[in-house]
Amino acid sequence: MSTFLRGTMVLMGAVFLSKLFGFVFRIQFVRIAGEEAVGIYTAAYPAFIFSLP
Repeated sequence: MSTFLRGTMVLMGAVFLSKLFGFVFRIQFVRIAGEEAVGIYTAAYPAFIFSLP
């Protein structure tokens, strides 16, 4: 059972780091691109993901 808990903790840490890096990326993206570009990006991103094979 300890290997299960260790694996769970590793996955939790990886998810936390991923969310933290995404948060920092979004802050910098808004600062550089501006609010209008971020609005266009958030509108177009779901269509882009849907079009990927």
